Amino acid sequence: MRIRFAVTTAIVAGAGVLSACTANRSEQDARRDYQRSVADYEYCVAANQMSTCESERRIMKAKKRVLSATMQRLSR
Repeated sequence: MRIRFAVTTAIVAGAGVLSACTANRSEQDARRDYQRSVADYEYCVAANQMSTCESERRIMKAKKRVLSATMQRLSR
């Protein structure tokens, strides 16, 4: 009985650690995606007229929403 309890405890603890790592990785991915989209938009604006960069601006705003949602989910 003690062995079963110890194994169950180890599994639950391991799952908690993996969950925290996944959440942290998700935040890092969202932040990296947003930063990349900002750089793409700034490059487009520098190289072209602003009106030609509408798709980059929309992508940047969408990535910002994803990052914000990820940060809110992790702060709960």
